Amino acid sequence: MKNKISTLQLFSLCWQVILSVNIGIINYISLSSINQDGWIAIIISCILGIIPVILYLYLMNYRPEMNFTQLNEYLFGKKIGKLINTVITLLIAFCVVLYFNNLSNFITSQYLHKTPTLFGIIIFSIPVIYLLNQNLTTIGRTSFILFIFGIALLALTLIGLIGQVELSNFMPILEHNYNDIFKTSITIVPYTSFSVILLLSIPKKDVIDSEKLNKRVVCAYFTSFIVVFMASFFVVGVLGNELAKLYQYPEFHVLKRISIGGFIERVESTLSLRWIFYIFTTLVFGLYFIKQYIKTTFKIKKEKKLNIISSVVGIILLISSNWLFSSNTESNTMILNVIPIFLYIINLGTTILMVIKAKTKKN
Repeated sequence: MKNKISTLQLFSLCWQVILSVNIGIINYISLSSINQDGWIAIIISCILGIIPVILYLYLMNYRPEMNFTQLNEYLFGKKIGKLINTVITLLIAFCVVLYFNNLSNFITSQYLHKTPTLFGIIIFSIPVIYLLNQNLTTIGRTSFILFIFGIALLALTLIGLIGQVELSNFMPILEHNYNDIFKTSITIVPYTSFSVILLLSIPKKDVIDSEKLNKRVVCAYFTSFIVVFMASFFVVGVLGNELAKLYQYPEFHVLKRISIGGFIERVESTLSLRWIFYIFTTLVFGLYFIKQYIKTTFKIKKEKKLNIISSVVGIILLISSNWLFSSNTESNTMILNVIPIFLYIINLGTTILMVIKAKTKKN
């Protein structure tokens, strides 16, 4: 049972993987592109994004005994399969660096103003690498505990903000043309739906109640998008479009408006912990995907050796986030214009090829 995971834990993983981009990325894309019409783009992206999720589930059900890297070698042969796995893994490694850069910027700018960024990176890397070296069951249980805490903090956030929304902040509706709104939706999809590919690092045979897998992943997808929508709704509805665009993390600053019970104030540092939980889980799971690639590609059977190699790779990736993006402007430009293109070509392109190959391959 040490390498088994339940569909409820997979639900929590899927939820957190999607919501990990809710801080610093989704609202940046929507606000910088179409201002107060961002909520429309989020709804459209939710509809479009279910397509890759369905493709991922098809692959997960196709060969229940195989994870993503094993399935590629089975479908395309060892040489081409290894090449595809390497390209996908490099893309995921880059996303791990991007997410960790976003997390370290958030922590140092909002929590640890006087702490050197590199020191914060090193300190936060320790629990990530520690959990990476645990078995799948431990990772699943930890993610579920963080999920429960996140739900509680989300509930308090809704209670504190629901009465502060000004509907006039959403006017005029459809100020931007349909092309701009659709383009923004297309930009959002890779950061939300494509991240579900991380679930394919777990073979279906390692899921305890696998008959509920499809239903719970789809449920996690739609419910997480409700939260993405609410985050955009409260940022614009409470702060207003112009004020929200002034902040690097408007999601954090909107929490400063919360007063629970009329006497509990300045709770933003506590309520924003859920975003740290989400990114933490995604980092661990992204590195777990890379770990499974290393295990399959290099045929490593000894767990201790695998843990050492994956830990070294993880540390290099996390620390490199301090130098890969020299400024917030550079990272924002890549988030908006560069990374979505690579995610569509590599992530979605590979997934479609795998599905076509799976449908035409004779077992």
